[in-house]
Amino acid sequence: MELISLLRHLNHEQAGEWLTDQLALSDSLNVSFTKTKISFKGCSQREYRLAFVQEVTSGMELEAVIHYEEGKLDFGLTDQKVSSQAYEMISWWQMHNYRLGLGKKVVARHDIVSPLATGFTLPKSEAVAVYIELPGLFEAHTVAFAAIQESWTAQEDMSLPWRTSRDNQLNVNYTIAF
Repeated sequence: MELISLLRHLNHEQAGEWLTDQLALSDSLNVSFTKTKISFKGCSQREYRLAFVQEVTSGMELEAVIHYEEGKLDFGLTDQKVSSQAYEMISWWQMHNYRLGLGKKVVARHDIVSPLATGFTLPKSEAVAVYIELPGLFEAHTVAFAAIQESWTAQEDMSLPWRTSRDNQLNVNYTIAF
């Protein structure tokens, strides 16, 4: 993840331009870097997303994504820092006026550090997903649906009351591009 730490120190525009220049191998490969953040009193979160999209045929694309997220709660004795690293593969098919995607995401590392306890790593999680993207009410709008099943398996040396867990999610997003 040295690439992610390098990109963290560049501003969003510089990082995107640098990556595009370095990885402009063909017209069918698209590279994007996005950084999102939110901050308010006692809390800050950042997410970095590096995506590579390769067109396989005129109606199919493969997307590989590297995720890095970090968050910090700053409330004195109960401070904590959380970070996670993940990678994801999605196959996209363009059908008429919608896109269908099938993906798998693995959160390979999820760490929590708190002054009340030593830092520890949570179990690795894996998720499978089905995505559907439709046009919205206007040209720059998109409606996205996702059905996701995420699962965790704890290692034997972790003192958790459970060994496996599953989470089923249905997500709906309406996106407006400016």
